[in-house]
Amino acid sequence: MKEKNILIILKLLLKHRKERKTYMEDNNEGRNIELSNEKFKIFYNIIDTLSGHCNDLYIQNGIISQSNSKRSFVFYIDLSNILQDISFNINNLSVKKNLLNPFIKSKSDIILKCNENNIIFSDKMSEIFFNTPAIQFMEDVLIDNEKVKDMFGLIPENLILTETIPTEVLKRIRTYSKTLGSISISMLSENKKLNFFIYGLDKKSSNKVNIFKLDNIDIADFECSFPVGMFDCIYSLSTNDDNIWFNLYSFTNVKSNRKYLSFTICSSVKYSENLTTKFEIMSSVMI
Repeated sequence: MKEKNILIILKLLLKHRKERKTYMEDNNEGRNIELSNEKFKIFYNIIDTLSGHCNDLYIQNGIISQSNSKRSFVFYIDLSNILQDISFNINNLSVKKNLLNPFIKSKSDIILKCNENNIIFSDKMSEIFFNTPAIQFMEDVLIDNEKVKDMFGLIPENLILTETIPTEVLKRIRTYSKTLGSISISMLSENKKLNFFIYGLDKKSSNKVNIFKLDNIDIADFECSFPVGMFDCIYSLSTNDDNIWFNLYSFTNVKSNRKYLSFTICSSVKYSENLTTKFEIMSSVMI
């Protein structure tokens, strides 16, 4: 399937979403959450990575569930072990995350407080106030975190392949995609082999790199592409020792009666004995 046939999955998701809400629920009012320096660094690293792909950030009950600004892939990150069940939104993320950067070196805990008008971060020295943004002026990329996996068909019955990806592969994808100016990773399944290719912007005449391949894969033949940003994000969010893998799901959309292939790239990052976070980045194409 040619790159131009990539399905922008958010168009499908938006048909199923609930009416948008601020998620600034009553139980946020006056709540204080203490973030240790370790937990704040984790939170900061996540928003730093997302700021390269998202203008705005939505956190619903401690969970990030939204698409990137281009609406080509979706983040699902459960941070409830860090942020508990608090909900808040931050607009203009790339600017505001820079204001939070000095807290990385703070010698005290960071206090997060949300109320009707502000999201407040503070340590013993400084206090930063972010106005609670008006939802109608934020990007329309929020996805109901209780439905996102169903929308992508991410159920065991639809799973056709799961494989680990070495960190070195992700590192090479970042290098080659930047060198070739590629915005997508092409996947070709044929003769029980699955190949991951990177092309330049002009697929027919440019250089090609077969970045990664799997043999003896018992799945149907197909050809499709997924955004390179998915791989770049998971690389930024992970470390060399983390478990990184991808899943392929095949499912039929009930309303359109069309068949889709969902790709999720995941990482389980263990920061300490009692603190592990799972990252999932997903997209889907019609096949």
